[in-house]
Amino acid sequence: MYGFVETAELLAMRQRAIDALASGDPQPTIDYRNAAKSTIEHLKGDAFARAQIGLLVAVATIRRDAGDIPEYMNDLVDAQQYAHHGRYDDIAEDIDYAIEEAEGS
Repeated sequence: MYGFVETAELLAMRQRAIDALASGDPQPTIDYRNAAKSTIEHLKGDAFARAQIGLLVAVATIRRDAGDIPEYMNDLVDAQQYAHHGRYDDIAEDIDYAIEEAEGS
């Protein structure tokens, strides 16, 4: 998503993070985020910025799937601001839509 690609390891970590966060344990989500950061740190410029936004959205969806809608919204707003600031209009538009969808539900 936006230059961030979940590896097989991250996909496995994702479900553990969702289950743990739903039970009140944020550590697997932190571990996921840290492991994901290591997959994009070699990128430069636009590629890094886009991947960073994708990572923010990926973590947001973990929060959403765990039922933490307020933090999901906070993460989406952070990603939205980053996208608008970087003038990544295509990404910002997608995130705007996701926020509108979440606010409507």
